[in-house]
Amino acid sequence: MKLTKLLAGTALALSFASSAHATAVVDFGFSLIYGGSTQISYTGSNLQTSTGIDLGSPTSSIVTSVGPDTTGMVAGNTTVALSPANASFTYTIGGGFGSSPTFTKTYTVGSVNYTATFTNLEAVSAGDNALRLTWVGLLNSTDSIFVNTPDQLIGTVNQAGGPGSTVSVSFTETSRDVPTVPEPATLALLGVGLAGIGFVRRRRA
Repeated sequence: MKLTKLLAGTALALSFASSAHATAVVDFGFSLIYGGSTQISYTGSNLQTSTGIDLGSPTSSIVTSVGPDTTGMVAGNTTVALSPANASFTYTIGGGFGSSPTFTKTYTVGSVNYTATFTNLEAVSAGDNALRLTWVGLLNSTDSIFVNTPDQLIGTVNQAGGPGSTVSVSFTETSRDVPTVPEPATLALLGVGLAGIGFVRRRRA
């Protein structure tokens, strides 16, 4: 009985630690606009084997598509701000999610401000001269519809002309089907639960 209660308590605590408070959905795409400013660059001989990327210095950005988004966002009428705008990231392609420099994305729809903070990054080759970057983090809004809601930002990077040609990137942000990346606090809580189970078993023995 004690073991059953301990397991139930651990599961409940974990569910609270990872719960999302959102009842709405964010789902939209946007592109960065560079004009004559510094373009995107990467470290390596080609995109599919690169080890790092620099987003350059975009002058602005614009929402290009809206999926089943319930925030009232309008394609072509909403801008997105990235911070830092000229963010740089390193990664190991195919190495799974790893910690990355904090990457923040903000935008406003009506009177509501949205802030997504990304702290984990995964890089996957998407074929010849293409790369898919997935950032995972948390989304918050000033109307409290989104409170530490799991969120992901997917960047599709292409260099259609091959090495030496212009690099382009398009982004999609969504709060649906976000990959699970265990937080340190959640892992510690799980460890406490497992240690407790071991203690109960030793006492029974």
